[in-house]
Amino acid sequence: MRFKTIRKAACLSIFLIPIGVFADSTRISDENAPFFYEANAEIKIPDHKLAEYISSDYRNARDEFTRHDLFQQIKPIIDKRLSKAKKTKTVLLRIGGDLGDYSFDKKSFATGIGATTYIPFHNGYAVTFTNGEKIQFLPVPMNSARSLSGELRKNRSATFVVYGLVVGTKEEELGWGTKKAIKVKVTKIEATLNSGTNVGTKNL
Repeated sequence: MRFKTIRKAACLSIFLIPIGVFADSTRISDENAPFFYEANAEIKIPDHKLAEYISSDYRNARDEFTRHDLFQQIKPIIDKRLSKAKKTKTVLLRIGGDLGDYSFDKKSFATGIGATTYIPFHNGYAVTFTNGEKIQFLPVPMNSARSLSGELRKNRSATFVVYGLVVGTKEEELGWGTKKAIKVKVTKIEATLNSGTNVGTKNL
């Protein structure tokens, strides 16, 4: 599944790679993004809308009686997922992209992620970073960065794992329309080349 990171003057294509749960962090996905948003929203959508996201049988029910019976089965699942999302402290996203050029002034690699980056999901949901400007660069000592030069000449593809805290929600104009944005405050970013070589980690 392809995603985009939109910046003020540039567009970077990225991929959100499915993974499981890392320690106490939960990956935000197409499946749980609506629940993270609605669990933290001031104005919530009706539960029957969430039911449409998780059940094709409910979406395509032939009549209101079938839909009603299905909703009775789905409601406990909705409640469970909303409760889990509300209790989750740390979330993560695993983003594939290219490692940018090394800045000799900052002694850091550019990540391609910044203040205006957003990660879109299905059904009009997205993730935005409240402090994305702090992960534009990933500090790496020059000697360590130089040791990666051989690999980088062949391929700069990398995976960025971004950890953070859900701090709110907001409907925002992102890209080509309004999206329900899950606002995440980044606490850590890790980068690994696709070869498996670790690039570095930054804690905020």
